[in-house]
Formats: sequence, structure tokens, C-alpha cells
Amino acid sequence: MIKQLEVLNAKLKAIDDKFINVNWGGCAVIAAFVSNTLRTTFPIMRITCSNGYWIGSNNNLDTIRKNLTNSLNKDEWTTNDLYFHHVWVEILVNKRWYALDATGVIPIKDMYKEWGVPLKGSFTHKEIQSLANQDDWNSSFNRSQIPEIKQYITKELSSI
Repeated sequence: MIKQLEVLNAKLKAIDDKFINVNWGGCAVIAAFVSNTLRTTFPIMRITCSNGYWIGSNNNLDTIRKNLTNSLNKDEWTTNDLYFHHVWVEILVNKRWYALDATGVIPIKDMYKEWGVPLKGSFTHKEIQSLANQDDWNSSFNRSQIPEIKQYITKELSSI
């Protein structure tokens, strides 16, 4: 399994090298494609985000979801105290949690140091797919890269 993580790490890092500003407006896109592609390989997974320095009234995605009319709409999350500072995937491997984003496979404590402790709970695969498709993310990410990113992730990560 460690070799598998090393290969995954290299392929995720290649995303950051190959595409522009993927962690600055494209992190939800990466989380959506990575979680969908790896969901059978790593069945214990959660898709999460940090609120950054914003301290909302609730720090649990599952609790916030109960207040939403439509959890597939990003605006509903933000009007319920969720600020999407950074979105990533977490997987459990050999009793240890790892975070996945375009910078690679990161020990969970290092991810939390970099981006902050995430909210509890998890987005569903359907939610993150829908949220990632909405256009109101950081404009420094060029969304025209999305088809090529999807193709790369699907091709390169399916073999892991």
C-alpha cells in the first residue's frame, strides 16, 4: 500500500506542475475528480474543506447540510457559514489518514497546518461534483483546463 501512495503522490504532484492555479480556485474540481476516481480503491474517504480564518457558527458539514434546501448549490453552503478556503480528499490507509490535493499525498497533520483544521463530516460525491461545476470559485483558476484535468486524473489515477 505504501508503494501505491508513492505512485499516487507523484501523479497528484504532476497535476500542480501541469495545470495553472489548481489549488487556487480549482481545488474542488481536483477533489471531485480524485474522489470519484479513487472511491473504490480507497473506500474509507471523506471530502472536506477548511473555513480558513472564518469562524462560522457551525463546523460540521453534515449539520450544515440539514439547513439547506439544495446541498448541490454552493450559495446555500456559503449563506450557512461555510467559506470554501480549500477543498481536499482524505483517505484512510493502514489506520492512518492522508490528505490528497494537487500538491500530493500529505500526512493529515501537515495538511491541517497548511490549510487549517477542516470541518467535520463530508461532502457526498454528488455534492462535490455539483459544487465543483459552479463558476463562482477563485477566478485565478482557468476553468477551461477542466476537461484536460478530468482526462488526466481519470487516466492516471484509475490504475492505482
